[in-house]
Amino acid sequence: MLFVGCSENSISATTKRNLRSFEKRKQAGETQLDMNKPKTIGFFSSQLNGEVILRNDKKGEGNQAPLTVHELMLETATKYPDLIALGIKKVNEWETITYIEYYELCRKAAKSLLKLDLERFHGVGILGCNSIEWLVANIASIFAGGISVGIFPQNSPQNCRFIADNSEANIFMVEDDWQLQKILKVQNHLPHLKAIVQLKGKLRKKLPHLYSWEEFLKLGVTISDEMLDRIIDSQKPNQCCMVVYTAGTTGPPKAVMISHDNITWTSAAVLQSLPYTYAPENQEILVSYLPLCLITVQIFEIWIPITIGASIFFAEPDAIKVEGSLINTLREVRPTTFFGIPEVWEEIQQKLKLDQMSATSFKKNMIVWAKKVGLKTNLNREHDCGKAIPGSNSLLRQKDEDGMGEFFIWGRHISMGYLNNEYKTKKVFDPKGWLHTGDMGILDNEGFIHITGRIEEIIITNEGERIFPVPIEDMLKNNIPIICHAMIVGNQAKFLSVLLTLKCEVNEDTGEPRSILTKEVINFCRRNNSKATKVTDITNNQDPVIDDIIQRGIDEINEQTDYDSHKILKWKVLEKDFSITGGELGPTSKMRRSHITRMYQTTIASFYI
Repeated sequence: MLFVGCSENSISATTKRNLRSFEKRKQAGETQLDMNKPKTIGFFSSQLNGEVILRNDKKGEGNQAPLTVHELMLETATKYPDLIALGIKKVNEWETITYIEYYELCRKAAKSLLKLDLERFHGVGILGCNSIEWLVANIASIFAGGISVGIFPQNSPQNCRFIADNSEANIFMVEDDWQLQKILKVQNHLPHLKAIVQLKGKLRKKLPHLYSWEEFLKLGVTISDEMLDRIIDSQKPNQCCMVVYTAGTTGPPKAVMISHDNITWTSAAVLQSLPYTYAPENQEILVSYLPLCLITVQIFEIWIPITIGASIFFAEPDAIKVEGSLINTLREVRPTTFFGIPEVWEEIQQKLKLDQMSATSFKKNMIVWAKKVGLKTNLNREHDCGKAIPGSNSLLRQKDEDGMGEFFIWGRHISMGYLNNEYKTKKVFDPKGWLHTGDMGILDNEGFIHITGRIEEIIITNEGERIFPVPIEDMLKNNIPIICHAMIVGNQAKFLSVLLTLKCEVNEDTGEPRSILTKEVINFCRRNNSKATKVTDITNNQDPVIDDIIQRGIDEINEQTDYDSHKILKWKVLEKDFSITGGELGPTSKMRRSHITRMYQTTIASFYI
């Protein structure tokens, strides 16, 4: 792999001065919280300019000195100035920037945001795929005293309008002309919007208050370092610096307020339970490919890397959609650690199957051996959801006779609250700072958490029994290899039913599921004497062979219970798989159960006639 652009860069006088000031405060045991004692505050807030009490433990991880995002970034940039921070592929070469270049670029962009009159605690919407520009815009927004607001690239103009209005966004950073057009469609309805910046490509048409990335970076030359530093120094760890919007699987998106301390403390705390190594001796190499508007992704692809001085390399924008794209990036970059989602592991599994089919006998034996070792290791882990993050606490409340209840958690990783939604904030946070998660499960004697499902997912039978659908749905997908999604229904009914979708090809451009079955499913059908090649060959009970396979898979699950109300007695294969574009899945590919129930209410009703 060829890396270019890794030349050494001297640390500027301003950066050295900021570091001296930061180190002086650390030695004195002073934090940004001490500089201006806040008014009386609580554990949560619903206002962007609000402050919260940090949930400090008296000792250990929960008592670490709080840091702002700038302090974290400054410390790493000056500790590892010449280490590679970010890399992106241009044509056939990987272009990289060092940590000091990363930091200085964020300051440069922050000055330009100030030039565009970004107001304190106002949003900067970032709409696009993962890139160096995305990260710089994200951090620069915080440096400049604004609120970073990541937006799913697939969001509609109407969703962008809602988010911009909700976060009072002054600036929009859009990836390209396609994303730009979304904002132009709704800009007349955005009273707080002052400017739009296009991160990549040439502007198709020059419009007022619209800038290319290159033009944007030049705007801040008249903003002094002193002016930027005054804003940076006014920031506190317990103040909001980011808003993350939920996927809206159970209603309209909610705006989750994230503080500086939420980011910096959580990154350090999570590292205590992971085998990551620290620069410079063993620099981690990671790949960024998941949507950065998700806070979990940001923790693993932005903030933990900064904390340990790791290198981040960006996959292609279509990494998840185009088969093989992500795997090609992984082969080139060879990351030391990989943060994956089920769909990615499934793609890797399919590649292994294909490799095994065409491999020599020696290689086949090696693949079989490696899979056995991996399976044994993960079977030992699969029922262990872990313990609370070091420095935080968890407990179960409202337990039933089986010891199952709702998880409540407490710690500095918990968000500040829901923006502009005091009712919802007070509903999930109690006055002592405990968050009501909505997750049901069991806490064992060793402190390990076993999550059974979400409260809103629980199915209540006509006898009042509680059934958690997710474990049953997972068994269905394991028992019937051709199934892509399974959704159990049967609320207030005498028995359960299930909606099933099949694994099928996906349109790479739109993400829409096609009617053509995947090669894996077609091969499965052939092995079982079925000629099916399309979803429509199987729907409406047209293929007795496949119907029998599905029924046998369901029967195996039904045999595990003696209660008729817990058995799946009816099922239907739908003509179309669930998708994000179709609305059945949220941006993280989680089923939107209430939406699916409304879509198929006629089908569901037919189960119980």
